[in-house]
Amino acid sequence: SLISSLALEKENKTLETLLTMPVKREHIALAKIVGSAIVGLILAGIYMAGFYSYLNSLTQNVQGMGLNFKAVDFLLMGSSLFLSILAGLSLCMLLGMMAKDYRSAQLLTFPISILALVPMIANMIMDFSNLPGVLKVIVFLIPFSHPIMSPKLAFYGDYGLIVSGILYLLIFSIVTTVFVFRIFNSDYVVLGWQREKRLKFFSR
Repeated sequence: SLISSLALEKENKTLETLLTMPVKREHIALAKIVGSAIVGLILAGIYMAGFYSYLNSLTQNVQGMGLNFKAVDFLLMGSSLFLSILAGLSLCMLLGMMAKDYRSAQLLTFPISILALVPMIANMIMDFSNLPGVLKVIVFLIPFSHPIMSPKLAFYGDYGLIVSGILYLLIFSIVTTVFVFRIFNSDYVVLGWQREKRLKFFSR
C-alpha cells in the first residue's frame, strides 16, 4: 500500500535521496498519489465490470428485467469511485508520512480498513435513507461510503445524494492533498521523528 511504501522509503533512507532531486516536492507527492490512483482505478474497473456482468446475468431472467443503467449513471458511479480512491490515497499519503518505519505503517493501515468496513456493513444492513441521523452523517463523511452507495442510489434515481457525495469527495480530496503538500514541503516528512526525539532529549 501507499502507507507501507512511503514508510519503507523513510526506513531505507531512499526518500531523502529522492527529495534531493531537482523536482518539486509537490510533484513527487502528486505522482505517488496519481500513480496509485490509476492502478487502483484499473483494478476497481475490472472488478466492477465483472460484478455488473454477474449481477446482470442473474437479474435478466427475473420478470425479463435487467439492470438498465444509463450512461449518466456510469459517469456518476465512475466519478464517485475515482474521487473516493483519490481521497483514500491522499489520506494514506498523510498517514504514511507520520509512520516512522514499516512496522508502524502496518498499524496505521488499520484505521483505513475500519473506514472501509463501516459503510460496507451499514449498506448491507439497511439503506442509507433508513439509517439513524447520527449514523447517516458518519457514513456520509467516510469517503469510501459513496462508491458503495452509488449503484443503489442510481438504480432508484436518487441523483441528488450521488452528486452531493461527489462534491464532498472532491472537496475532501483537495483539502487533504493540499495538507499533504504542506507537510511534504516541510522537513517533518524526513526529520519529524528524529526532531521529536531530540526535543525530548534536550528537555531533560
